[in-house]
Amino acid sequence: MSFSSKSFVSASLGWYNINVSSKAEKTFFGMKPGRPATQIIKNVSGEVPSGSSLAIMGSSGAGKTTLLNVLTARNLSNFAVDGTVKINGQVADVNKITAMSAYVQQQDLFIATLTVREHLTFQALVRMDPTTSDVEKVQRVQRVNEVMKELSLEKCADNLVGGTLATGKGISGGELKRLAFACEILTKPSILFCDEPTSGLDSFMAATLVGFLDRMATAGRTIICTIHQPASNVFSLFQNLLLMADGRVAYMGPTKAAPAFFASLKMECPPNYNPAEFYVKQLAVMPGKEVSCRKKLNAVCDHFASKTVMKDLPEKATTTFVSCESVVFNSPYKTSCFVQYQALAWRSYVCTMREPLLTYIRGGQALITACILALFFFHSKYDQRGSFNTNGALYLYLVNISLNNAFCVVNVFCSEMPIFLREHNSGMYRVDAYFVMRNVAETPIFIFIPVFYGLIIYYLIGLNPPFDACLYLIVVGIAISLVGVSYGYFISAVCNNTDLALAVGPPIFIPLQLLGGYYLNNKTIPKSLSWAQFLSWFYFGFDLLVNNQWTNVDMLDCVLPSMPNVTFSTLPPSVSNVTLPPNPSPASLSCFHNGEDVMQFLDMGHKGEVGDFFGLFFLFLVLRVVAYLALYLRAIFSR
Repeated sequence: MSFSSKSFVSASLGWYNINVSSKAEKTFFGMKPGRPATQIIKNVSGEVPSGSSLAIMGSSGAGKTTLLNVLTARNLSNFAVDGTVKINGQVADVNKITAMSAYVQQQDLFIATLTVREHLTFQALVRMDPTTSDVEKVQRVQRVNEVMKELSLEKCADNLVGGTLATGKGISGGELKRLAFACEILTKPSILFCDEPTSGLDSFMAATLVGFLDRMATAGRTIICTIHQPASNVFSLFQNLLLMADGRVAYMGPTKAAPAFFASLKMECPPNYNPAEFYVKQLAVMPGKEVSCRKKLNAVCDHFASKTVMKDLPEKATTTFVSCESVVFNSPYKTSCFVQYQALAWRSYVCTMREPLLTYIRGGQALITACILALFFFHSKYDQRGSFNTNGALYLYLVNISLNNAFCVVNVFCSEMPIFLREHNSGMYRVDAYFVMRNVAETPIFIFIPVFYGLIIYYLIGLNPPFDACLYLIVVGIAISLVGVSYGYFISAVCNNTDLALAVGPPIFIPLQLLGGYYLNNKTIPKSLSWAQFLSWFYFGFDLLVNNQWTNVDMLDCVLPSMPNVTFSTLPPSVSNVTLPPNPSPASLSCFHNGEDVMQFLDMGHKGEVGDFFGLFFLFLVLRVVAYLALYLRAIFSR
């Protein structure tokens, strides 16, 4: 196919003097002892020529996966790495490795609400040639169908990946593993890394999969796998073998030459015995025999180190290197920014449509809380007590809209972080493409909820009658909703998991609500804390709603409660047109004659609409930018 000729470049891989250590942990104020650095990989070197396969083997803890992470330049944020990796004889940076390789990791991570075909289609959109012509689109579809056929995924092509409470069981574990493999071979990469590719597969499917890898190597690709005790027929398909023990190289060379190497150390593999099992057993550290086992494996590693490392490799390992200068590696991404946005928009839309229950729950939550609010504040009167009730209803509207929507999204990035980091580090899409389209996909529901909520409560509570005032409340509700969602995104992006996000989010919410102008009168807030009001979106939103509610209210009924030993002369001279019962209250009595009095008492409604909307927009923008930066930094440090 044309993809082969456009994107495939034969590539040999070499790594030299690789050393990897865990980073030392510092003490925590002298109370918790720190952990010293531990060397995991010790001066490891090797080469794999293009058009060949390599099996990396060793007992548990030998350093197989760590070496693979070094070669793929991934998952190294907790390690100190030293050494050189070269592709076709040239030093390779992270972008070059990402652009020329694919990595099938041991843990299978997928979007549960997509089908197998849709998942592969998304992979094709963001990982194949960016050309959008009809010919290229047809070739993408053909390639997806071809890969599904090669890996026996046709029967489950239209089944959901599943595996969550909302989607149900989904496809089997073996199909998940094959799907993970299909995603990586879709683009026919020059170098394919696999971490335990046969895990979870039966013997027949494992042999089929490794046979497919062998055919890829024969076609010119470079295949590097860690593999755990494969069957003898599977093991024989690998052309080269790297055996590791305690972070060192015990053997590196052609698979067929390994028996002779071990025989030279008087470790002969018995007849009819699986060679892979034999090699791992010889290099394993057995409980109770740690000293003798380590002595033996160190002797094997020292014997190999005494020889020329590349001596046993075929001659073409040093003669088939070709120049890669004609290939441009300015970016690890295989498609344009526009294509990434387009593909992520499609996936986000599909996922949203596949989870209607979540939308129903959010709508139901809004309906219930709106009905409760309308029930308790039903037809609030335009009198002294009613004015307090009305203000309470307005403030609760803001709090409910903000709180509910913020905690609807507080788990978004936490739950999707592993998938996002893997796909981003694979060069599938940029951080901004993921962040923006995730925002866009959820925006409609967070616009609908305040509209739905506001229409229910407005006339049931008996707020300012003109319809344009109702629309104004809805617009303010939408603005508050979007700022609240921004806060939820911020908490989700900076927290490692949902539990931490739910623990951190509410305590920050409380002071923001207190500074909103309802619980604490603005005139009583200490000057040292007055600046913090401008961090509260409740302050700006409540100011707008108070202005909308009370600006055109010219008359409030004023009936004062009865109290003993009071005469009319005790009333302030400013109070007039007041209906007094017998024995009115003392000299402190006053009442709100109109909406202007209510706003003066609250010290709200006089800040200016432009300033309030600007404040909401500023908080919306700052919270989203900080959330994006947090996500961006996590993506960088995840490498």
